[in-house]
Amino acid sequence: MLPQYSLYSASKACIDQMSRVLSKEIGSKGIHVNTVAPGPTDTEFFRQGKDEESIKRFAGMSALGRIGTPEDIANAISW
Repeated sequence: MLPQYSLYSASKACIDQMSRVLSKEIGSKGIHVNTVAPGPTDTEFFRQGKDEESIKRFAGMSALGRIGTPEDIANAISW
């Protein structure tokens, strides 16, 4: 786990668990619940306070070998 990411990680875990519970509560009514949980995304917020070396390290941890883009996420959702 990365230092100083506890609140971010907790918020992602909360959304994940809420979607699981909500899907069980309303699934019987034919309502589907979907969530998108992308990893590091190349935005101004993500880059804030990070040097290029840190960004390269994040990219190296990704299956794609790069930081995702907002367009990657939009394309996956609109598909």
